[in-house]
Amino acid sequence: MLRSNKGSRRTTLTRNAIWFLASLLLSSFVWIIAITEDAQERRFAAIPVQFEFDEGLIITDQPTRNVRVNVRAPQDVLGLLTNEDIVVQANLNSLGPGTHTIELEPIISRRLALADTQPRQVTVTLEELLSQQVNVSYEITDPPPLDFDNSDPIFSESQVMITGPRSAVQEVVAAVAEFDLSDQQETLEQVVRLSPIDVDGNVIDDVTLNPQNVTATIEMRRRDNVTRIAVSPDIDFSTLEEGYVISGPILYDPPSVFVYGTPEDLENLPSTLDTDLIDLTGRTNDFEIKVPVLLPDALTSLRVDGDQIVNVSLVIDAQTTNRQLDDVLVIANGLGAGLDIQISPEEASVVITGAVPILDDLSTDDISITIDVSNLDPGVYDLDAIAIVSADVQSADVLPPTIQVTITEPEVGAEAIETAMP
Repeated sequence: MLRSNKGSRRTTLTRNAIWFLASLLLSSFVWIIAITEDAQERRFAAIPVQFEFDEGLIITDQPTRNVRVNVRAPQDVLGLLTNEDIVVQANLNSLGPGTHTIELEPIISRRLALADTQPRQVTVTLEELLSQQVNVSYEITDPPPLDFDNSDPIFSESQVMITGPRSAVQEVVAAVAEFDLSDQQETLEQVVRLSPIDVDGNVIDDVTLNPQNVTATIEMRRRDNVTRIAVSPDIDFSTLEEGYVISGPILYDPPSVFVYGTPEDLENLPSTLDTDLIDLTGRTNDFEIKVPVLLPDALTSLRVDGDQIVNVSLVIDAQTTNRQLDDVLVIANGLGAGLDIQISPEEASVVITGAVPILDDLSTDDISITIDVSNLDPGVYDLDAIAIVSADVQSADVLPPTIQVTITEPEVGAEAIETAMP
């Protein structure tokens, strides 16, 4: 009797399960028909893929980060959809390290919709996530000035934790801070950023550091066997040609040099070192010259770092002055045929501005004053006078600046009339 009841219950449960599955299939079929009838399609671009994977792993190769989603649904449903209503999942749970190709699963917040993705699959590489400590190191990219030494940096952390894919973490040999000490003369204390590097000094980008920044302290010490001394070019201005001057700044490089020697000799150095004497004889144009730095003969231990040469640039110009030349004849150019002209004044003065050596050699033979009377009919005119100088000068002005001219036709005299009569 007991066995009969158990069999009856099992039959009832089986029958109910069959009815449930049939009802579920029927409702799904009806739902699909309801969606596809009078449904439209809409494409949503740049939907991000949400990757799910086990703890302790990390994605190292993920070429596809966004996909397109095609949604098919009634128009009233499509009109309400936004990108935020769509989720695309990539389930990598239970998948270990390696490269995997998996199906994408689009999920729409509104049920009356069907969707698929383009692409439908993605290929992802998983790798074991690894953390380990590495030492903090440093690199001096630019050393301090020659008269200073630096200590090794002291860091607030001697080691930092590096995290990332196993393959990348295992390449890292140190976390390095870089320092530029080229202008540093006092103790340096600053926060520096660390970079993970491999054995060849290349930065590894796929890992993170904790902490990323540390505080570094570098002590700067002045050396006792080298010092920086200013340089001054020694120029013999008495040899400069007469009528010429040094104009503009005197440029030279380097402005200072480093001198090595014993501490005793360095203490006896003057505050400025001269160069070899620069002779200006015959110099009338700009020029450059290389001259050595001179060290005191008595301080035998001293030597200059480098080639001990200073490059000096000088700008030389002729002195400018003014000179007035008088009684220069005024010449009229372009007078028409058959016309007479009277010029007043017939001679004028010219004030010239230019270099002293050039003006000293000028005479009235080197200057002319002209007025242009081309195409002028008889009459009285005030015309601008132009001074022409054969030498290279800055300016030449005529005094007075305007010349009065009277242009006439020649009169026919009585004697000429009688001679012309038969």
